Amino acid sequence: MGRYTKSELTEVNPETLMVTLKVKIEGETEIPTWKDDLKIKAALALLETVDRSHFAEKDLVHKFEESLIDLKLMVETLED
Repeated sequence: MGRYTKSELTEVNPETLMVTLKVKIEGETEIPTWKDDLKIKAALALLETVDRSHFAEKDLVHKFEESLIDLKLMVETLED
């Protein structure tokens, strides 16, 4: 299965403060048309970098918890 290679901050728009985050996944896929196995690797690689304390620093723990609920719902949907 593919492997995660890097993520990097590539751009911050000074007017909107919108951030572009670039993620690169490379490797062989067992699902050539859709590459779903690589998509899961990308998602896991990104989630490994999330730190709850960063939300707490900005008083956004509720956003973190809402995101966890969304992730759990997504996993449940994928399991069906």
